[in-house]
Amino acid sequence: IIINTTNLSDLIFSSTGDLECNVSGELPVPQDSYNNVILNASNTFGTGGYGGGNVTINGNLTLKTNNSFNRDIDLKGNLILENSELNLNSNTLLLNGTSSQSVSEVGSGTLNISSLVLDNSSGVSINSGTVNISNLLKSNSGTITQNGGNIILLSNSISNEARVKISSSSDFSYSSGDFTVQRNFSATDHGWRMLACPIKNATLSNWDSYFNYCGISGGTNNYSYALCGNFYSVYTYNENLAISFNDG
Repeated sequence: IIINTTNLSDLIFSSTGDLECNVSGELPVPQDSYNNVILNASNTFGTGGYGGGNVTINGNLTLKTNNSFNRDIDLKGNLILENSELNLNSNTLLLNGTSSQSVSEVGSGTLNISSLVLDNSSGVSINSGTVNISNLLKSNSGTITQNGGNIILLSNSISNEARVKISSSSDFSYSSGDFTVQRNFSATDHGWRMLACPIKNATLSNWDSYFNYCGISGGTNNYSYALCGNFYSVYTYNENLAISFNDG
């Protein structure tokens, strides 16, 4: 099916096969009968979710209502969320344009996604809104720039958390916005935790409002070495002092 008309408001898609749209407009979302959707212009999806094949968008994608997709989306333009959510909870948004791309929101917007993958040497800028990632933030090519948007690497269960995969530090550039890395563990389990910040250096002072320490002087709600039964709850390691493994 190829749609060339400029009046899309009353179209209802009910047959099988691929859908290709060559004009801008607002589209109702096709349902499971479609194999693939190819949008060659900037489009706005209407209400509903999509259960067919993969979606390829060769222009910009603007969402004015919440949408859920259970297939991957290839986007060569910009993603704009107008007081809406795009839910790709088990799928990938691939940004593979040839010029610089962006993710932004008007009002409030949230992108819930399994993986965000950049394959565009011109890069992408996450300008506003919130991007919740449950699996992977990855750059195959180009720089992911956080420029006001909020990125959250989710951890919904123990040993199950989102990751960042980049080839070099130049693949990720931070300007502004919150970058949150969740790590889920059971509060009832006692034992050592390996805590580190994967993006930016952190100190014990940065962590102090979240944990009570033993053997640490000062801070908030911490306990002395003596009050903890002569026990330290924190070990530090200085690699610069290491000659053998136990040094430092």
